[in-house]
Amino acid sequence: MQDHPRRWPLLALAVFCGAVPLLTGTAIFILWCVTGWSGLTAAGMLNIVVGFAFFLAGGGFLVGHFVEASWQRPFAWRPWILGAVAGAVLVFNFPACWAIIEAVARIHDAKWATDRANALVRQSSLRVINTSPLPAESVRVTGVPVGALGGIPPGGGASLLFEPADDKPLTVAVSHSGKSRDVSIPSAQPGSTVDVAVVIQADGSLHVVPIYPRINPLAD
Repeated sequence: MQDHPRRWPLLALAVFCGAVPLLTGTAIFILWCVTGWSGLTAAGMLNIVVGFAFFLAGGGFLVGHFVEASWQRPFAWRPWILGAVAGAVLVFNFPACWAIIEAVARIHDAKWATDRANALVRQSSLRVINTSPLPAESVRVTGVPVGALGGIPPGGGASLLFEPADDKPLTVAVSHSGKSRDVSIPSAQPGSTVDVAVVIQADGSLHVVPIYPRINPLAD
């Protein structure tokens, strides 16, 4: 006995509604991975909204298919099995969507961490260490955007990371025991960084020493 002539169009429409957002979302994700174009993120969000509408429409077509299959005489398993497959295609959009969103989030996090690491590697580092028995009332570094390090207690220290500027020498000014002292730090050579420590000694004088290994900002 031949199947009802309308059953297969309903089944095909259900599969179509499940396959289109699934394949479109996968294609958008692959293109985003290859090109990194930010506009594809908006396209992916739009595909989620449209895909949900497709899911509802596909569910309606699938219900119609099962209703017609229930009218078939004699009873046959084939339309029910094919309908279950079509339903699986529709439902599979949800775990696939979640997996793509999770993958995008992980890629974003990895890219952010890589960019941060690269930026920190390009930065110079400065550490001010107070080895005197008295606190340093204030420490300020000129030649950087934000150079106010505040006070430093005895045995304490403060660190600063900054982008090296070839034409801007650094000066560290320290107020200690009611006296102000400052010391200059050589500018970085083109393409290099400056990694030094300024040590506040017991008499309040300042001593500049190189740092090796440099401050590890990724340890925070």
